[in-house]
Amino acid sequence: MKIDYFKLLRESALFAWKYKILWIYGFFLALLGGGLNYNSNANFRGTRTEKFPVNFNTDMHRSLTWLEEITKSSIFWIIILFLIIIGLLLIVIIWYVTRVSKISLMKAVIFDESGEKEEIRFLNLWKKSHKFLVKFLVYDILWLFIQLPFIIFLVILIGFGFVTFQFGIVAILCITVPFILCFFILARILKGIGERLLVVRGSKVIECIKSSFNLFFENISKFTVAWLCALIPGCVVSLIFFFILMISVFPIILVTTTLLLLTPATQIIGIALLIFGIFITMLISSLLQSPFVVFKETYWTKFISQIINTV
Repeated sequence: MKIDYFKLLRESALFAWKYKILWIYGFFLALLGGGLNYNSNANFRGTRTEKFPVNFNTDMHRSLTWLEEITKSSIFWIIILFLIIIGLLLIVIIWYVTRVSKISLMKAVIFDESGEKEEIRFLNLWKKSHKFLVKFLVYDILWLFIQLPFIIFLVILIGFGFVTFQFGIVAILCITVPFILCFFILARILKGIGERLLVVRGSKVIECIKSSFNLFFENISKFTVAWLCALIPGCVVSLIFFFILMISVFPIILVTTTLLLLTPATQIIGIALLIFGIFITMLISSLLQSPFVVFKETYWTKFISQIINTV
């Protein structure tokens, strides 16, 4: 079956522009489901002969004594328990909102393709998405277990390199980083295929996982072309988004830096302004990305629907 990729891009863009109510789902996905950024400011050195500061042992003893005293307090453990509960609630809420948003966007594409355009309403899509939540929960848990051995292996490999310094940091990164990128790109593609099989076909969870592997490797050339075609609008949007974001962030950085260099009072104001600026930047960023998120989800749903020949 021949696929007109540029027709898919055009139809997806028109769909995203036509149903602007879906931008709300795009906003939720951009804000909550955009992944995590891991940054490290640690400096590693390739020598073991470096001595600790003179007061290191004394400071460490004081810190341990303070930690031992504070852990004896029942208030400390109440706060820890409270923070754990809040953290778990946030995880559940984020999972729920992102899953409902993604399912709703897929259902909207299906309704549009089947001619049921009157069904594309925000609350209607939100309600209809709930019947898939149990399947998606099981699916996400199974995918976590599928990826877990690879993640543990990579953590051990990188950790061994950093601790022993046998191969050097550069060598370890050269070996592991390409493997990590390839693994997570492949895992994301396979997981995305399975998600659409759950909604489009309504298949069972295990069947979706098996079918996602078969579907991808049997049509790997089509997926490669589809991905390359999607890069075109992705790069254009990323560049536009980058310049807009820089224009909005630069004044905040300038003012915050100035305040942090002045008196202690202005430093507090600077930190508060920085936190507020980060929050506002996240909102602006998610708002700007929302139409493109709808476009991207529509494109891949249409493409995979054509592959499985059900829509």
